[in-house]
Amino acid sequence: MTVRINKPALNLREELTKAQSVVPYVQQQFWMDGLVENGTFDSDTAWTKGAGWTISGGQAVQTGTASNNIYQNGVTEDGKNYLITVNVLQNDGSCSLRTANGATIIGSVIDTTGLFSFVFTASGTRIDFRSGFNTANVIIDDIKVFEVDENDEVIHSLPLGWKPLHVYEDGLIQREGDVHDYTVVKTGGAYAIKPAVQPTATTETCVIAEREL
Repeated sequence: MTVRINKPALNLREELTKAQSVVPYVQQQFWMDGLVENGTFDSDTAWTKGAGWTISGGQAVQTGTASNNIYQNGVTEDGKNYLITVNVLQNDGSCSLRTANGATIIGSVIDTTGLFSFVFTASGTRIDFRSGFNTANVIIDDIKVFEVDENDEVIHSLPLGWKPLHVYEDGLIQREGDVHDYTVVKTGGAYAIKPAVQPTATTETCVIAEREL
């Protein structure tokens, strides 16, 4: 005896729509413009100021003759590698960038003006700028901190479970998958993008990512 079973043809579009309603497809934007909040000192926020430090006009200014700090907590993760840059506009003596609650100098002592850049391994979460002893009239601007990889190249890490799809820099789309624009790396289960051009103090990067199922 032959049994014949007839089934209606599947409408693939309808089936996919049903599947999406069960497990929705989710995208989200992630903005990457450095890990320091208010690093351009546009407002008197985010920073804890020691004696003599003020924030005004897009700059942080220290006036006095004692060693005092301006610092921000919650910037780095212990043991990870970072790039930090700072623009020193005026420096009547010496000053320094520090981590580990102001105890460890990052890079070297700064005794001139100019744009300074150092790569360091974080010990703690704090980023600290300290004016030196007998130093007056220190002016700084544009502090930026970015996570870097083993080659000291800047990477933008995404939260666990999000996969990058598109990358925009300053409003200009980077061609998805083009090795000359950015590289996708995966460490510890999380994704990160490595921009082909290292970001500067004015670079803003937007990553469009999708939730991995």
